Amino acid sequence: MDKNINKVHLQYIKEKGKFTVDCPREILSDRKRELLETYGYFFEALTNGTLLPLDAAEEQFIEAVRKGIPQNECQEAWIWYTKRKNLKTDTLH
Repeated sequence: MDKNINKVHLQYIKEKGKFTVDCPREILSDRKRELLETYGYFFEALTNGTLLPLDAAEEQFIEAVRKGIPQNECQEAWIWYTKRKNLKTDTLH
């Protein structure tokens, strides 16, 4: 995925470091966990507006997350994770 990310956003990813994936290991594939640990802060920043999209791929990522319809494995991992987090939060209230 690195080759598709703008240099400014790559710097953001490097500065933030490893994302903490808050779910049991056994319910998440190793690949999805790797994507989330590597890019989770980036995905979060794109979807919450901390980072503005700099190209069509990033705009498409935001749109896919908004609609809940993934078109690639990064989108799938982030959508799954955020739905899981929301479900966990909703059950606590």
